[in-house]
Amino acid sequence: MQMKRIPLEITRYSNSSWFRIKSKNYIIHIDPGFGGTLESLGLPESLFRDKADLILITHPHKDHVRVEAIEKLWRESTVIIASENALDASLFPHKVIHENEDIEFFDIKIHTIPAYNTEGGHSFKKFHTRGLGVGYIIDIEDTRFYHSGDTDLIPEMSELKGIDICFLPCGGTYVMDIEEASNAALLIQPKYVFPMHQADLDMLHLKYRLRDEKDIQVMILAVGESAKI
Repeated sequence: MQMKRIPLEITRYSNSSWFRIKSKNYIIHIDPGFGGTLESLGLPESLFRDKADLILITHPHKDHVRVEAIEKLWRESTVIIASENALDASLFPHKVIHENEDIEFFDIKIHTIPAYNTEGGHSFKKFHTRGLGVGYIIDIEDTRFYHSGDTDLIPEMSELKGIDICFLPCGGTYVMDIEEASNAALLIQPKYVFPMHQADLDMLHLKYRLRDEKDIQVMILAVGESAKI
């Protein structure tokens, strides 16, 4: 008899790019940062009850890494992987990673790709230079994730293969806009897209642009909301 697959649970923690991936065996947090205060996010304490096995940080900006967020997630066995200069090693021990590196913890495989603003990209505040941060490809329990970090549509996205779930920004200020995000989804061809870093845009615009792509499902989450896949 075929065993029933344990669903993954994806939870959004901030309006930028903080997400939790909860699988059968692991809890992974990506970009635990935010604007404003932690209290202003309105997250229930229950979302911090289970501590992180792995924390991944794409780049140093405070809406992607905040010490007070990590303090809520961290325990002695938590592994933290961060781009260069994203985190003070005296506060939390961590592994510094650069683009195009491979690393494995537990049985989770991680590969990094670049994340940056391009001269011709649609972002109009280009604060993300090449080398500042990374995007993460994460292989866990037969599922492949891609979290792009803060980026425009970049050529490296066309090389991504077998992505099941991806997290793409779409706000257009510091990152790609809705048009570029939809083009990125068409390049990557994931099964699920979670839009993020949307600024004041309605994420339904991304869903509308991808309405004819029957194999791509756009998953829109509010802060504090979860989806099981």
